[in-house]
Amino acid sequence: MDLSKYYKQAIITPSVIVFTLMIIYSIIDRINNGEYKSEWLDNNSLYIVLFIMILANTLIFTILFLPLFLNKIKNINESRILNFLSWFLAPSIWVAYILTKHIRLILYTKQFQWEETIFISIMIIPFMIAIIVSFIKFKKEQKRNILLN
Repeated sequence: MDLSKYYKQAIITPSVIVFTLMIIYSIIDRINNGEYKSEWLDNNSLYIVLFIMILANTLIFTILFLPLFLNKIKNINESRILNFLSWFLAPSIWVAYILTKHIRLILYTKQFQWEETIFISIMIIPFMIAIIVSFIKFKKEQKRNILLN
């Protein structure tokens, strides 16, 4: 069974979606909020920082999806729990970390952070949907292979 196709499905498609949504979000944000100015950043440098954050997040997900290749090991592939954990444990820890930081910010500032929530959602949701879909496809192919053998 070729696990690299599932890995690519879980990485490439959501990466393209994230970068596209972030470009759209940046354009809408610039139209609605006008010029961004702070002591350290202007509009151009702000978007460079956002791009670097998206790139870093994509690289982190790319690394955290690597344990799915552990399914080449017979014991892991045959165990439902280990099979599931090899796909979801590491990415879920990263998502939990990001959400925990976001919730702490909301509790600290005592106000809901819409812009940051949208930004985090754009960075996380496509990857999680993609890994769930690729896992379902993997399990279907695994069942088909068992029936054929």
